[in-house]
Order: sequence, then C-alpha cells, then structure tokens
Amino acid sequence: MRRRLAAARRARGLARRLAAASGARVRLRAGPTGYLLSLPVPRDSERLAAVLPLLALADRFGHTTRGGGVVWCAVDRTPPGGAGGEPAGARGSRRPGRRSRRAGAR
Repeated sequence: MRRRLAAARRARGLARRLAAASGARVRLRAGPTGYLLSLPVPRDSERLAAVLPLLALADRFGHTTRGGGVVWCAVDRTPPGGAGGEPAGARGSRRPGRRSRRAGAR
C-alpha cells in the first residue's frame, strides 16, 4: 500500500512540475502497473529544454509523433526488480553455486 501511495504522490508531483515547465495541460492516467503522464511536445525551445530533464525523473519516458507530437513518461508502482534488491535482469545468467569463468576461458 505504501508503494502505491508513494508512486501516486510521485506521479502527481511530476505532473505539476511538467505542467509548470511546459505551460500545457498534463494528462495523468492510472493503470494496473503505475501512472502514465503525457503532454504535447512544447513548440518553444526553452520550454522543451525545461521539460526534458523532468522526463528523466520518471521510470520510463519517450515520445510519439501521433497527434502533433506527444511526450510521455511512466511512474511504476513497484520498483524495477519487484520487491527490491537487484533490478530485473541485472543478475545475468549466473546461477547460485556456479563460479564465473575468466574472460576468454572455455
């Protein structure tokens, strides 16, 4: 429950900052895995320069050219990797009890 509240608080805060930086309305949608924020691509280069670093504060971000151009970012309810620890996929292919080989060894 705390993660859900923390993610919602983070998404709302990010939406406020994006709206202030872009001067546009930010669309905030809740989904089963988190929150999706989207807004039109700012036409003014100064506003765009203010928006881009804010997008990097989210867990994922991107853009699309549909509908005149939209930038989006997502705030996940759970951190990458589930309940904590290493991010998903960071462990590689090592299994417990196996030793790694030296580079170039067969």
